[in-house]
Amino acid sequence: MSAYLCRRHATATLAGLSERFDLKHPDRSSDMVKRAKRLVNENQVDETNPEEARR
Repeated sequence: MSAYLCRRHATATLAGLSERFDLKHPDRSSDMVKRAKRLVNENQVDETNPEEARR
């Protein structure tokens, strides 16, 4: 999740994230960001829908 937040709300590059998280290749940080983004999207609640907003 940290990698996703760094990409979304900061100027972190994939290479920078790979270095920071001690990953061997930038593709690994890209995979981390994609997994976190998928989790965020799967767990989003439509706040305009009263049924979902109550959950």
